[in-house]
Amino acid sequence: MSNVFQKAPYSLFLMIMLLFSCNENKKQNLLTDNLLSTNLIISNDRIYQQTNAMIEKFRQYSSNPSVSTITNPMLENMELAKKVTAGTIDYLDDLKRELKIAAGLKLVDLKETYNEDDLTAVSNIFITKEKGNELFNHLIQYQNSIQQINPDLYISLKSPYYFFDYFSIPKETMEKEFTHRYFDKLNAVSAIAVLTKFENDVRLYENRAISFFFNKVAIDVPVKA
Repeated sequence: MSNVFQKAPYSLFLMIMLLFSCNENKKQNLLTDNLLSTNLIISNDRIYQQTNAMIEKFRQYSSNPSVSTITNPMLENMELAKKVTAGTIDYLDDLKRELKIAAGLKLVDLKETYNEDDLTAVSNIFITKEKGNELFNHLIQYQNSIQQINPDLYISLKSPYYFFDYFSIPKETMEKEFTHRYFDKLNAVSAIAVLTKFENDVRLYENRAISFFFNKVAIDVPVKA
């Protein structure tokens, strides 16, 4: 079964490129950035539902004693990948909320609102408080934790795809430039879009790992999200 990672829409990444292009030219388009975040959130939810559908189908299949000795190890690996991913998603959500609070988060008509054009909040969080470096190290650790679940999975995830787009750049270089590349001179809503983009990377990586274990055992019934 082909996974969501392999079918990630190119339009999504074109939108991400547009985001960085706009900010590089200092053209802060709040509407575009909000639209990007919304589309990413929708994509993240669809990937999450599809991944959970695979796990649930595998749980049902594993309840059969005649196959449980084969499926249980795979199911344990799936559950571990899900747990590791949940921790990283929580971390990214907490970081987004911290940024919104710094940008004056308040509730208006039961809806969250904050100063979307706030540049100072982004600088304080990601540069002054060094959350950019912390984020980079967290994402690296997430990748390593998923890869270490299983030796065969490690080989599968190493090729042909990188995790995040910056993995085509030497780690030593990106470690120094990560905050500058992703958060320098961004306003709050653009930074939220970047964090949501990283959530998308994580969901895609989780889906690929779960698909790897799912495909280790033949299941005749197709999975639908």
